[in-house]
Amino acid sequence: MKWIVTILIVLTCFLCVSAEESILDKQLEIRQANLDTLTKTLEVGMDATIAYVEEIGGDASELESKKAAFLAKRETLRDASNHEILNAGVNELNEQLKSFNQLADSIVKGNPDGVPATWLLQVLAALKENEGPINDLKDEYWSIKQTNVLEIYDEQLAGINELADLIEASGWDMDQIDAKVSKLEELKTDLTDALDSKVELQVVAVQVKILGTATELVNVGAPGLVWAYSADIIQFWINVATAALDSIDKIITELDNQGLPTGDLREIHTGALGHLEDLEDAYDEKDVLKAQEALEDLEQDWIDFVQELNSLKPKVDAAYQQKLESVITALQENQQQLVQDKGELQ
Repeated sequence: MKWIVTILIVLTCFLCVSAEESILDKQLEIRQANLDTLTKTLEVGMDATIAYVEEIGGDASELESKKAAFLAKRETLRDASNHEILNAGVNELNEQLKSFNQLADSIVKGNPDGVPATWLLQVLAALKENEGPINDLKDEYWSIKQTNVLEIYDEQLAGINELADLIEASGWDMDQIDAKVSKLEELKTDLTDALDSKVELQVVAVQVKILGTATELVNVGAPGLVWAYSADIIQFWINVATAALDSIDKIITELDNQGLPTGDLREIHTGALGHLEDLEDAYDEKDVLKAQEALEDLEQDWIDFVQELNSLKPKVDAAYQQKLESVITALQENQQQLVQDKGELQ
């Protein structure tokens, strides 16, 4: 059950990064395109700063070195294979930019001819002059973002619909789940419009709506998904327990016919029948927690059966001992499998 809940949490995260390879590649492509735009903008600002420092007679050699290191670092990030590597690299770029700006500020303010306002105006003028190349990069960024965000959204919706189909196949009531899935599908139109606007805040606003709806989907869908993955296990053990208890009932009758004491064995059998009924009720009610409790009770019944049958073995002939031994072995194997399957429900 723990890994199922993990899947559901991941499905809500429309704003976060993903480990899914196809989605990861698309997210990285968006970030790289955005970084290209930012890098070009900063490079223009650095060039204007260096030009101003030289204009006032300052030494710009260290600024040139810092700019070169900044651009070189950016180039190394083109091969970033995941968000962690890219994040670390962007942090380094931020530190390099901070170092460049601090040095430039100290040079300008320490020079009698340096005027910070003039420096700023020259940077703004350079940005205006390079508006064309910068806007081209912005357009490329938005083109990539529009394509990739919608493709990612479609992939996530496809995954959600697959899980919804799985839940529906288990017999779960789908009204609430279908309503949330439909809402997510409708929000794709809003997301498309926001991307077309090329306004980041509009995109984020829609993504917040998407995240809220996805969270609501988790709240109504989690029990159904847990049930969908648990139903087969529960049904399997209903069948196994039914067959096993039928066999043990026959053994009790045979032992009775041999005049052996079977009171304790029959008491265990009666209790196990009650626990089987609890398991059947849990299946009908689609109650996984109740099924877990019933399976724990049946596991103890199997242990008690083995102990009691072992105590009866010395009291029967060799041929019947072999029969009891085969039943004991089967019960022990069942009990081991039951422990494993119970773990799948936790």
